[in-house]
Amino acid sequence: MLVPSPAWGVAEAEEASSARQGKKSVVGKVPSGTRILDIRLGSDGALTGRLRDELGRPLPDARVVVSRGRLTIASTRSDEHGDYRITGLVSGVYRVEVATTESIVRVWAYESAPPQADKQLDLVAKLPAALAVRGQGDDGFDPAHRFGLDGEGGLDSFEMALLATSVISLTLSAIMLAQHDELQDSIDRRPASN
Repeated sequence: MLVPSPAWGVAEAEEASSARQGKKSVVGKVPSGTRILDIRLGSDGALTGRLRDELGRPLPDARVVVSRGRLTIASTRSDEHGDYRITGLVSGVYRVEVATTESIVRVWAYESAPPQADKQLDLVAKLPAALAVRGQGDDGFDPAHRFGLDGEGGLDSFEMALLATSVISLTLSAIMLAQHDELQDSIDRRPASN
């Protein structure tokens, strides 16, 4: 009984209704466009993986939550390399959440997994905007990196054109202001005519 968030209530209602009628539980349909990942559990029944942020850097101390419907099955935190390990899972469909990222996974026992099943669940977590602090720490947005002073990064062509236009506009404004002041001074020096 695992379907993405908007349909959790529907799936639970269908399951409860089926249980009252003595039928097998019915799982709600997964909306089109949702990709279900096949993952092979380790020989000890552990789900392992690595967490990275959108820039590809390891995501340390991130909370990983595995749930079915509204029931949290397990949770853990990633280590300093972004690696995590959750034990005690059985084959089935789960929702895995990290920060604001949610994935639907179908985990398989080590022996019964299909050949295309991945050995671990590597996730790219999208951090909430409140957690993305720009200009501080090692977040890739420091000025040395942003302006290419470290030999990497730098401005793209649009930003370079915008910067050049701004500098030219500022320079021309200063020249025009100086000429205006000179003209005003020359007018002020002329004798007044009656």
